[in-house]
Amino acid sequence: MNGRVRDAGLWPDDLSARIAQAAELLGAIGEHFQGGERIITGSIVQVPVAIGDEVDAEFDGYESIRLKVTGRGAGRLGLPSRP
Repeated sequence: MNGRVRDAGLWPDDLSARIAQAAELLGAIGEHFQGGERIITGSIVQVPVAIGDEVDAEFDGYESIRLKVTGRGAGRLGLPSRP
C-alpha cells in the first residue's frame, strides 16, 4: 500500500468451498458465473485504508490488481479522510 508491503498471506485452504458458496448464492437469484469473471470471496489479509491510498495486490502466478481509494461514497463506507 502506497509503495510499501503492509501484509502478506497464503491462499485460503477453503477456496473451492468459497467459490461453491458464491455460485450457490448467485443461483438463488437466477444468476451464474461466466467464463473469465473475477471472483472476490473475502480478503486474505486485512489492512485499513483511507481516502487517497493506492493499493496493489499481487498473487503469485496470477494477475495483480491496483486501485486508488477515492472519496466517492466514503461517508457510506465509513472511511477516514486523509489529514
